[in-house]
This record gives sequence, C-alpha cells and structure tokens, in this order.
Amino acid sequence: MAQDRLTSAFVLLGLAAPLMTWYAYRTPQTVFDTGFYQTPLWWAMTAGLLLVVAFVVIPRELILGVALLYLVASSAWSAPFALSVATWLVLGGVFLIAASRCPSRLLRVALVGLGLLEIALLGLQYAGLYFQVGEWRHNTAIPHGTFGNPRYLGAALAVITPLAPLALLPVFGLGLVLSKSYAAILAASAGLVIRYHRKMRWPYVVAGGVSALGVLALLRGWSWDSLISRSIAWRVALAGWLDSWRSIIVGHGLGSWFPLGASFSVEDQVFYTAHSEYVQLLYEAGLAGAGLLAWFLWRRRRWLAVSPGVAAILVVCLGLNPFRFASTAVVLLAVAGYELGRGMDVPCAA
Repeated sequence: MAQDRLTSAFVLLGLAAPLMTWYAYRTPQTVFDTGFYQTPLWWAMTAGLLLVVAFVVIPRELILGVALLYLVASSAWSAPFALSVATWLVLGGVFLIAASRCPSRLLRVALVGLGLLEIALLGLQYAGLYFQVGEWRHNTAIPHGTFGNPRYLGAALAVITPLAPLALLPVFGLGLVLSKSYAAILAASAGLVIRYHRKMRWPYVVAGGVSALGVLALLRGWSWDSLISRSIAWRVALAGWLDSWRSIIVGHGLGSWFPLGASFSVEDQVFYTAHSEYVQLLYEAGLAGAGLLAWFLWRRRRWLAVSPGVAAILVVCLGLNPFRFASTAVVLLAVAGYELGRGMDVPCAA
C-alpha cells in the first residue's frame, strides 16, 4: 500500500514538469561538460544506468528494457554529452513503468486537469496575461501555456484529449485550435477515432477534426513553409542515416543529432531536433533501434487497437520530437503508462 502511494506521488510530481522552467536543460551539453566524456566516472554512471534498466524496467517490460539498454549503450559511440540524454531516457522508462502502476482513475483525472489548466492559461495569454511558469523564458510573444512553444502545447493536449470526458471534448477542441497546430488536431482525431470506432461515433469525430482544421486554417492561414523546412531536416537526417552500413544498422548513437542539427539552419531556424521522432530514431539508433520499437508495437498490436492515447502519441511523433523535451515527455509517458496499465489484461500477440 505504501509502495502504491509512493508510486502515485512520484507520477503526480512528474506531471508538474510542465509548470517548471527547463530552459537551462534545452540543450544537452549544458548538463555534462565534454571533458567528462569517457572518464572512469562517465563509465561508472553509464553502468549504473544499465543496471537500473536491467533491474527496474526489464522485469516488467522486456522489449522496452532491451531497447533502453541498447540506446544507453549507444551513447558510448555518440556525442560527448550523450550520457545526459541517456539519463533522461532511463528516467523516462522508470516513469513509464510507474505510471502504468498508478491508479488509472487518479492518473486520468490528473492528466485531464493538467490539460484544462493549460487551456485556461492559454486563454489568459491570448488576453495578454503571461505568467512566469514553465518554459516562459523561451517564448513570451506567442501564447503557449507553460510549454514555451505552442506546437508542443498542442502535442500535450492532443494526447490528453482522447482521455477527456465527452462533455469536455469541446473545451479541448478549442485548446487544440488555439495551439495552432495542425499535427495536434490530426493526432487527437486519430485517438478519438480509436476511442469511438466501436460505438459508431467515429464519423462525428472525423467531422469534428475536419471542422477544427478548417477553423485553424482561417485563423492561421494555410502555408507549406513549415512542412518544407521540416522536410529539409528529414532529408539531412535520412542522408546521414544512409551514410554507411554501420550507421544504417546501429545509427550514429544516442544524442548524435544535436551537433548536426545545430550546424545548419533554414531561414534562421536551427534544427536542434529532426522534427520527427521516427526520423531521428533512425539517424541515432539505426535499424536496430527502430526494429526494437517496431517489435514492441507489433507484440502490443492488440493493445494498440484499444489505446486511443497511444494512437495520438504515434501520430504526433510524425512531425514533432515531443520526447526530447521534459515538459512534453512526461505528459506523453503518463498517457502511455495510463494506457499500458489499462491494457495489462490484453494479451500480447504472438
């Protein structure tokens, strides 16, 4: 009983991350100096992370644990600051396991409550009132809740929306439109289709999603500029992935995209991420990392068919890197943990 309470407290404390200022940790090299790379202490910390994965994650989620072991090990041939990325990654794995064991009702209420708070703050920001919380130092010119970037706010709302009660869906729809993110609306719509497809309500979801996209197009205007700039980052990442047989199979190592992305820009936009979790995974982890993810999802395909939150996560990761930022990562991991906890009784496919 005490362990369950500690687990719930850990998860709820983690969900406070969007309300904290993570500006100093936006770039990985600010955490560990390059002189620390491959020193005895560096190797000791890497071994410690591997042990945490081996004894905490693997006994509960074998494939996920093996994937984490591989990614942490890949930091040995990656950028000097990759250990900081590995640290966050292992913490994320532990948080996911903890969230899957948190009472589902409590976690769902906490997530929906966080979404409503963000929408309320977003409305106040549109009214000209800003508060010094979350990623406020990153951008105070555009309403963004506490995430510093409206697209990442949209990503968080997108994965929470499929869990919201029916009566609150219009509120979350308004929040998605105000986040001005087409990807977020598509992701939330995908999750809601999974949620309501057996009740034959999915046509209403599709109609609502199309209407939201139409309203956003009127407010924001339609432009291909964002997609074009992202496609440049995707081409660079895929070209780097195909650079050699080694990079194709094992990638360039965890965290290796950052120095490459920081070295070029398009119209003064620097690509600190590849703007796609899947593309960046291929670049950093190669076919081995992508294969482990595909294996995990394939084994859990019956669970995916009844997990609207995970469906939204998979879609939003197509054009964003929400797992690369603490504020959005904890929200997505909490949603995934909620769905994983609910799906414990769904058997893995052969």
